[in-house]
Amino acid sequence: MYDFDIIIVGAGFDGLSAGTLLSKYGHNVALFEASNDLGRRSGNLERKGFRFSAETAVGMGFEENGVLFNLYKKIGLPLPVMTKLPVIMDVHLPDGKIRYYKKKRNWYRELSTHFPKEHARMIDFFEEVFRTGMYLDEVIHQHLPMPKQKFKKIPKITSLINRHTFKLIPFVNQTVADRLKKFNLENNKEFLHFLNGQLMERIQTTAENCPAFLGYAALQAFHQDAFYIQGGLASVAHDLAAFIEKQGGKVKKQNKIVSAERKENGWHVTNQHGELFTGKKLILNNSLHNIQEILAPSLQKKKFLNHKTKEAAHETWGTFMLYAGCNDEFINKKPEEDVLYHQFIQEYDKPHSEGNQFSFSLSAQNDYIMAPNHKRSITISTYTDPKQWWNRNEYKDKNNRYTDQMIYAVTKRFPGFSESIELILPGRPVTFNRFIPRQEGRGRGYIPTRKSNLLQYYSSYSGIDDLWVCNQAGFLGDETSSTVLSGMIAAEQVNN
Repeated sequence: MYDFDIIIVGAGFDGLSAGTLLSKYGHNVALFEASNDLGRRSGNLERKGFRFSAETAVGMGFEENGVLFNLYKKIGLPLPVMTKLPVIMDVHLPDGKIRYYKKKRNWYRELSTHFPKEHARMIDFFEEVFRTGMYLDEVIHQHLPMPKQKFKKIPKITSLINRHTFKLIPFVNQTVADRLKKFNLENNKEFLHFLNGQLMERIQTTAENCPAFLGYAALQAFHQDAFYIQGGLASVAHDLAAFIEKQGGKVKKQNKIVSAERKENGWHVTNQHGELFTGKKLILNNSLHNIQEILAPSLQKKKFLNHKTKEAAHETWGTFMLYAGCNDEFINKKPEEDVLYHQFIQEYDKPHSEGNQFSFSLSAQNDYIMAPNHKRSITISTYTDPKQWWNRNEYKDKNNRYTDQMIYAVTKRFPGFSESIELILPGRPVTFNRFIPRQEGRGRGYIPTRKSNLLQYYSSYSGIDDLWVCNQAGFLGDETSSTVLSGMIAAEQVNN
């Protein structure tokens, strides 16, 4: 007898979505999370009456037939309270502001205002983005595992080959920068930095190294729909966890699984307190960098997992975060005029990281889950090289410098911001290594390269009986919809 049908290690959105679907399918599920928060980087932090979103991402995937919309529909849950955003974000560049609209008509009008000479070519570029994104959606909505893995999936894959998917072939070995050359846009500094900012936000790399299909998938996704979710993405995580428990499953926070071993009678996993749990099947929602830490030595030698060990040497970003609780006098706008997501790029000749580019999100004026009346919860995030945060001599200086740099930039665009801050908390790679945990503060996904293609993305199938993996390195991009999709794919395979 097993304690559970399926044990899931890690309560990121991928683990939560896998657990939710498997519970719906009738399996007895146990979900173990090392930290005290659900949703990992899409979770939350609560201090002194403020709830801080752990990331600055726009709410996506709740449009009709979107990933999260479909998940909620499958399990019969009402959608969370949310508001559609006509403006995706304001992008603050060194020489002006670009307002990124959701509707194509408004977005093209904004392009014509900022780029009167080049806007026609820019519109042609975005039309190509939208056409290609439509073809990619056909593949994504089939929930295909990546890469190729089991022969029984071949009929499903071949059924997608049609005149539309053939049009994706030119994009497989090209970058976004290669496609920009077609439209003679590769040297437009302002437009290129705008695009690079969006690609860094979703794909973690810039046009020069971003595979075209990945970049186009990210750029078109913003225009499908964008939402502000009441209470932040943590509300979604709580919905999914509550569903698992309602179905009779267990969600165990502050339970770090330190070992997992395959026995004749199934999987044996042990937490930090030495408690043993057994399950017939196991899903690891760990970062790929952390998988080796818990598996028995005999399993670490398996080809699939050994290959992942080599992949751990690939470059990944860490994040430097600021969580600020403020009074809202600095914003002073009506709710319908409130742009809640912003991106700052301070200098054109510096990288899109290390405080030069950062994201800034604030809670809605009437969201009292996130902040008390007349106050705002704010999250600021920049990508950073995690390796540099382990030098004691540089740690404090870098922390103070990045904090001052980003607060100064926001205050320059929103006078009074720095004076409005009542509470500020930093989050560094060292912090995330300790509390989430992320090995050495590394993010869970890898930085794509110009050589990346669909077949290089990890499947959820491990090659080991009754062991699956789901995480954001298993699919496109680095945001919530992708991780949810990874979890849904894993659940469908486990259930088959």
